[in-house]
Amino acid sequence: MPHNKEIIQDMLEQVKTRQVYLVDDSPEEIQFVERICESVGVKVRSFSSAESFLDAMDSIKGGCVLIDMLMPGMNGLSLFEAIKDQDSSLTCILMTGFGDTASCRAAFRAGIFDFIEKDAGPREFLDVIERAFDHAESISDRTSGTADTPAEWEVLTQREKEVAEQLVHGFTLKKIASILGITVQTASKHRSRVFDKLGVASEVELLKSKIVIRAAS
Repeated sequence: MPHNKEIIQDMLEQVKTRQVYLVDDSPEEIQFVERICESVGVKVRSFSSAESFLDAMDSIKGGCVLIDMLMPGMNGLSLFEAIKDQDSSLTCILMTGFGDTASCRAAFRAGIFDFIEKDAGPREFLDVIERAFDHAESISDRTSGTADTPAEWEVLTQREKEVAEQLVHGFTLKKIASILGITVQTASKHRSRVFDKLGVASEVELLKSKIVIRAAS
């Protein structure tokens, strides 16, 4: 236990003065996330609904926002859209208890930074928060308007890139085979090579890596 705590504290040493906003209707989940963050000195401000967060937007200046996907009233994805319209400096992470591909795809298409399953452990929560702050800082420091194509993308063949793009769009292997004029078996082989080369094990992990999305932007 002490060893794990030391790892977590070292990992988020740079995050201690930064602000995390948590939007979740579950008191238990709020307590869980607050305990994780505050154990390493990360400040947390919690809201029990999307509407209460939006009401406080004028007092929120930069930071990381953890948003529950399923809440009464406005859901997490709708809240993210509203945040994006008002303040692009906030880096948002969607929390879901389901982790289904459809939710991930919709979130990434909308521009969410990342998502995390609500049953993830403390290390995973702190890691995604650290990456969110690193991302925000890299955006603010960027002087060029065009991002480089991810290096991982270049290891794929042209056909593998085409298959990867269709996977991100949510198409089945049968549909991909029809679109590209190949057999289902060939599409399956290309998918396996894409997963192997990019170091992912599923369509969800491919979405989370955002390699395809960044290459297409």
